Amino acid sequence: MDGEDGVTPVITARNLRKMYGPHLALDDVNLDIPPGAVGILGPNGAGKSTLFKCLLGLITTTSGEATVLGYDIRT
Repeated sequence: MDGEDGVTPVITARNLRKMYGPHLALDDVNLDIPPGAVGILGPNGAGKSTLFKCLLGLITTTSGEATVLGYDIRT
């Protein structure tokens, strides 16, 4: 799928959600990251590390879909 500028994103996420028991760590994350430099900024506890752990397949998401270089993170 191409992004708005016609460039195929290297990372996509749709409705990503991650729960740790009753605690919500990620809620409805949607993004398209094109090739090149990117930074994720936010305060402590915002979910930055959790997002990257999900994208790397180190932890599983509660729901949602994501791809990295076209590969589904769930496989």
